[in-house]
Amino acid sequence: MRAKITIIGIALIVFHILTEAHSILRYRDQALADSELDLFFSATYKMLLAVKWYLKMGFDDLLIISTYFFFAWVAGKYSRRLLMIVSLWFFYHLADLYMFWWNYKTSYWAYYILLIACVIQTIILIVPVKERTPVINMQ
Repeated sequence: MRAKITIIGIALIVFHILTEAHSILRYRDQALADSELDLFFSATYKMLLAVKWYLKMGFDDLLIISTYFFFAWVAGKYSRRLLMIVSLWFFYHLADLYMFWWNYKTSYWAYYILLIACVIQTIILIVPVKERTPVINMQ
């Protein structure tokens, strides 16, 4: 258990430090940080964006994803239902990261559908399920 705590702690420190990569790059090489590139995967979406913003938004998304991953890792020890809820939102944020790199999160309808599906699934998982086991009287 101590090894897992150490792994989670160190990983969270690293991911939090990475969220400041944009400011470190800006301090070290402002010209590179301010240079604009089009790194989006979609062939139909074109936009120039400063390198510092790719770093900032990409690493912020990775921090959220890693936090949900570690939350799911811990939740799996306590509750299967909680693990499913946290895993669902982990995959939501993974899709969010992909959509950033695909077209700068401009697929609004995909977001609406994904968000509505995740909310409905979370509500279904939150609602308590009555156990329908027969009661046996031992008298």
